[in-house]
Amino acid sequence: MNPGLLVVVNGAAGSAEDEPIEAALAALGSGADVEVAATASADDLDDVVGRLDGRRPVVIGGDGSLHAVAAALDRAGVLGRQPVGLIACGTGNDLARSLGIPLDPV
Repeated sequence: MNPGLLVVVNGAAGSAEDEPIEAALAALGSGADVEVAATASADDLDDVVGRLDGRRPVVIGGDGSLHAVAAALDRAGVLGRQPVGLIACGTGNDLARSLGIPLDPV
């Protein structure tokens, strides 16, 4: 059984409302149970990581968002136990360009 996805977006960046992000979330939701968690602080991220409950984390954002989630997973002692998904769409989308992944979040 698919345990689902816990999608983390930076609530302070407001990216959770952008059309490309909504399209990406719809695409994810077509194949898995998806919960979205908008975070604005390290404490928020720690709370989200504590709620993973077997679900796979997916980060929507840039390198700062990815780093923040990785740090929260490390603080919880679970970094490296499962894959972390990434939908790269930070400001300028430099992370996607650097990694050579598609610029379209879907």
